[in-house]
Amino acid sequence: MLITVCIFAVLLGVGIPQYRGWAARNQIRVTAETLMSGLVTARNEALKRNTLVNLYLTNSLASTCALSSNGPHWIISLDDPAGLCNIAPSETVAPRIIQKRAGNESGVAPTISAINVTSSAANRLTYTGIGRIQNMTSTGVSTNPIATINISLPAEGACEDAGGTVRCLRIVITTGGEARLCDPAVTSATDPRNCA
Repeated sequence: MLITVCIFAVLLGVGIPQYRGWAARNQIRVTAETLMSGLVTARNEALKRNTLVNLYLTNSLASTCALSSNGPHWIISLDDPAGLCNIAPSETVAPRIIQKRAGNESGVAPTISAINVTSSAANRLTYTGIGRIQNMTSTGVSTNPIATINISLPAEGACEDAGGTVRCLRIVITTGGEARLCDPAVTSATDPRNCA
């Protein structure tokens, strides 16, 4: 009996770190794929409606929500949802939400960091009726579109590309409106997972 308990303890000691690594990778992957799904949906809605459609990152889905470059939640809508994230999807009621998702669907919410092309914080993307990213409004004001979204899980450690052990992911969005999921730790230029 004692030998069985010792063997079980050794197996647990080896298995728990492996399980934690798998769980962290899974949480990051689920968040990244959910965001990718949101980007594809927003772009498709813009094409279908032939109008501007936005994807906003928010800090919550409550009535007190604010736009946030680190927001784990996202909303696809025709209007700015700040302070109105609790409104049910509707074609007529502002902010005319098409779809919304909570960032913690996989349990613990990984950290999201969205930046624009100059590496400054960004919290939205606006797709045009032809599926491209709108960089300027009709009055010439920059829309500060998201160009990159980094997804990590700091509670489990640093990302591999920063010398840690957690496999983080990145979404890169082109001005043409296409989004691509990549691994920032991959450095080979011939590897399709490379973010370059």
